[in-house]
Amino acid sequence: MTVLDFLRLTRASARPIIVSSLLCLALAALYTATRPTLYSAQSNSVVLAGNNQSVPDAYASTTLAEQKAGTFRTLAGARAVRDQVAKDTADGRTPRGSFTAVPAKGGNLVTIEATSPSPTEAVELANAASEALASQAALMEANYRSSAISRNIVQVRPLNDAVAPSTPSSPNWPLNLGVGLLVGVVLGYLWGFLRKQIDVRLRHAEDAEELAGASVLAVIAESDDLANRSKDGVDDLGQAAEAMRTLRTNLRFVDVDNPPKSLVVTSANQGEGKSTIAASLARVLAKAGQPTVLVDGDLRRPQIANVLGLDPSVGLTELLAGHVPLEVALQETDQPGLRAIASGRIPPNPSELVGSQRMRRLLEELGRDAFVVLDAPPLLPVTDGGLLTAQADGAILVIHTGQTRKEQLELCRKILDQVGGRLFGVVMNRAPKKGLGAVMYGYGYGQGGYGKTYEYRAPETAPPGRKSRREAKGAKSVRRRTTVG
Repeated sequence: MTVLDFLRLTRASARPIIVSSLLCLALAALYTATRPTLYSAQSNSVVLAGNNQSVPDAYASTTLAEQKAGTFRTLAGARAVRDQVAKDTADGRTPRGSFTAVPAKGGNLVTIEATSPSPTEAVELANAASEALASQAALMEANYRSSAISRNIVQVRPLNDAVAPSTPSSPNWPLNLGVGLLVGVVLGYLWGFLRKQIDVRLRHAEDAEELAGASVLAVIAESDDLANRSKDGVDDLGQAAEAMRTLRTNLRFVDVDNPPKSLVVTSANQGEGKSTIAASLARVLAKAGQPTVLVDGDLRRPQIANVLGLDPSVGLTELLAGHVPLEVALQETDQPGLRAIASGRIPPNPSELVGSQRMRRLLEELGRDAFVVLDAPPLLPVTDGGLLTAQADGAILVIHTGQTRKEQLELCRKILDQVGGRLFGVVMNRAPKKGLGAVMYGYGYGQGGYGKTYEYRAPETAPPGRKSRREAKGAKSVRRRTTVG
């Protein structure tokens, strides 16, 4: 992991890190507050061996003393020492608390540390333990000498008495809070790292480019500007207007030798904003002086007529069927330089229509005088989007940042490769401005769903005074179901 990756992880996991740190800090404080207050006191004893009559004897005695010191540190915890402490304590009362020998590496010192709720009792217990250890050590060495196991004189002598502590040794507030904070930070980073590793959703431009094999043409921040203002002019698109202009500019460089004359706007699934982006892109192209025709190629769930306020009764279906001429199907919009073709009536065979030779000839005819933008169905549920891409010069794929899955993008790439379609690039829609899904650079797809079954609805006319078909009551619909293989 590079420094940049660590910084990105920190930024993406800032909230869980903070929450985890505060939680662990609170738990550490609660734990510390419930611990009893204890005081610690230490007394030291020295282990002596031999008479030190010569240099070799002195060296051997020092070595023996250090070895014995390790034995006596173990002896400090023995029951005999504890019984001796209870016997030697005044009034036969053992001070409250416990004692143990402090671990030491080498040396002939034995340090006894006593812990008690009272500083006075801690001192009393430490001193009593040192005296008891010396007594038990002398007894043990006397047994050794009497059995001729050892001829050396080894003894334990108290070196200094314990000093009454002025502050408690436990609970240790700074240590406990520091450990709690550290654990919280580590858990926060661990959560962020694991989430990133197991996350299957597209959140970063680098991942989208790698999986798609194409560039990210634009990143549109999460906003309602496009959805709420798509029926207005380009200047009313709000903060999303600049992202759409970036998309328009980048499209000019996808193939400078053979500039495309038509493109398909599609997505992996419904609800990723392809129709809104298609309409907005057509607007900014026309705004820049490029004659543009927007075609609603989604003959299953058309949206362009609603977005641009067109007459939905005549459109692409009637045009491909030969029922109306092109002049009738083309409708003017409120944007100068932009004309549109609605979907028309929903047919029973959308795939056959969009994949026909009539469709190819229509795109060629429209492309002579204008740039053609086609709103196509999603690629994964139906084949229409792939067929339209094969008819056009290429496609841009709209993904919902943080929702579209990585494997779905890979499948879209494979579908386009299979039909011989060209992917110009990816548009990351609804990108969070902060957090895990935030990306650098710079809509909904109806209420039903694409899936393995579809509902075909006859054109509905909203009753007077109503704003949408959804609000119309008593409307009749003809439903047909088909299964997509």
